Amino acid sequence: MDPAIQALVDAQQLDSAGLLAEQRGQPALAIELFERACAFDRASKIALATGDAKRAAAFALRAGDEGLFKQALASLETSDCAKVAADAERARFFTGAASAYERAEAWAAAAGAWESARNWGEAARCYERVEGGALAAAKALETGLRHEPARADWLLLLSRMLVSHGKFENAMKYLQRIPHDANEYVESVKLIYHVTKALGLVHASHEAEATLRKLSPEFLENVAPPSSRVAELLFGRYELIAQWATTPTARILRCRDRTSGQEVALKWFRPLGLSADGRGAAARFEREIRTLESLRHPHIVQLIDYHDSGPVMVLPWMAGGTLGDLIERGPIAPSRAVEIATALLDALGEAHRLGIVHRDLKPSNVLFDDVGTPHLADFGVAHMGDASITMTAAIIGTVGFMSPEQRSGMPASPKSDLYGVGALLVAMLTGEQEDIARAPAASACHRNLTHAHDALLTTLLAASPRERPDDAYAAKSMLLTVEWPSLLEVARGPRELPNRNVAPNSARDRLSAGNVDTFTGTLVDAVPLSPDVLACARTFAQVRDRMFQAVLRVDSARNELWLEKRTTIQVEAITHQERSLIVEALDDLWTRSHAHGQLAQGLYRDVNGHLRIAFSGSANGTKKGDLDALESIMTKPPA
Repeated sequence: MDPAIQALVDAQQLDSAGLLAEQRGQPALAIELFERACAFDRASKIALATGDAKRAAAFALRAGDEGLFKQALASLETSDCAKVAADAERARFFTGAASAYERAEAWAAAAGAWESARNWGEAARCYERVEGGALAAAKALETGLRHEPARADWLLLLSRMLVSHGKFENAMKYLQRIPHDANEYVESVKLIYHVTKALGLVHASHEAEATLRKLSPEFLENVAPPSSRVAELLFGRYELIAQWATTPTARILRCRDRTSGQEVALKWFRPLGLSADGRGAAARFEREIRTLESLRHPHIVQLIDYHDSGPVMVLPWMAGGTLGDLIERGPIAPSRAVEIATALLDALGEAHRLGIVHRDLKPSNVLFDDVGTPHLADFGVAHMGDASITMTAAIIGTVGFMSPEQRSGMPASPKSDLYGVGALLVAMLTGEQEDIARAPAASACHRNLTHAHDALLTTLLAASPRERPDDAYAAKSMLLTVEWPSLLEVARGPRELPNRNVAPNSARDRLSAGNVDTFTGTLVDAVPLSPDVLACARTFAQVRDRMFQAVLRVDSARNELWLEKRTTIQVEAITHQERSLIVEALDDLWTRSHAHGQLAQGLYRDVNGHLRIAFSGSANGTKKGDLDALESIMTKPPA
């Protein structure tokens, strides 16, 4: 280091040392010195000037400088935007996070960040970029209008969305709220003109036309409706709104029943020819019709009508989407999740009473109406009379929600459906839809759930049908033996997994005698629990950086905290580059008002040589103490 710069460092004049390093053309050293001086804005500017947009963004966040962050974001590589967005979100800089997510084309995440920033219009715009996100976009605007009911731009945007989906009556309610002096008024009258014509409101349409002649005469020269969609009438009464979805065996059409005025779904069978698969699909379609004809329950999608010339089933339109859509947004409040699960158990209890086993419970087969009531759908693989019939996983579909006996080719039974409800409940509580077997315990995802709640889920998911409840009603009663909190308090903290044992297994530990989780085979360190250790564990477990030793779970019975096994490869000295990586990782801890406190002894390398930070049960550390510890390690010569 330049002697003049070293002298300033020795005198603890880090700002001045950074300025001198910058003047003498040593940007890397200047950034390091400004970082040590916590002059993050200056570090960001230098990083930006040297083309390191990623570090510039990170420093701008730490400085809380929105302008610098936007400059860095404009220069970022697209591949780096998602991580920078997540960092911005953790720093509660939601507008910056949303902009970064948009650069990464992560539209759902961008919409969520805009919602956190309370910019509902931008959230709706991003939701519209997500496949099937129209409902979320509309809900975002409705939420925004509850907070700012006079926002004419949001009123117009929501009205256009509703018109594009055939919701003319609802659109009119919002259009009529746009004041005459708003910039959006002329556009609102244009839309009112089209909506009133579509609804057959002749007098109102003439009034809108007269207003437009005064405000925008040129508009009336071209009066094509805002949507080019032409209403198609099916079976003499169903007006086509949209072709909603297509599967290998059916088309789902969203329609309006002109007789009742209600929206309906037409499930139109698409034959696959005379192949065995085609014949099987036809048989399943017919089976679903027969099943729905015999089932009447408030939590089962009802068969409204059937047209054999299609063949087509007419079902109520479920405006609330699927359970899969709901889970995609993250874990669900426990009481709401159990409310959904018990509703499904009520529906299954009635089906089982009639000898019907559903056999294909999965998130996409649970639908919600416009007030959020769950309905069990798709009885295509259900079977009446002989519940022992087997069905291959290839036909049924989602293996993750299938009972063990079905996966092994054994006959399904009513208890197979109970397993499916348990799997759905786990998905709702944890947000895991891909692999239920690897989902964390519910108590690991919600601060206010306990082992008692985990034990109920374990009973529903028992490998043997004999160990599950006797029937659907018994399963419902079992779930209601404990209180399920209504607040969603997500705890990305220590996992508390039932029925897992720690056993000595030094043969598996190549580094030192230790413990192994016999359920997963993971080597663990067991630390005695104390209030400080538990508090630290909850904070450490929230940190996302993989440099930290993983917090696995709390074993309340043994009064132990389980950690990922630490090696004995102690770090005696670190480089400047390693220090920067450690500081970047620790910053996530510091933002949670916590510090490590034992860094001098807490750095080690894993078996692959990667630098790791050990868990610290200390509650007395400070950010300055952590930085001083890193400084002391840097000054030591390598061993």
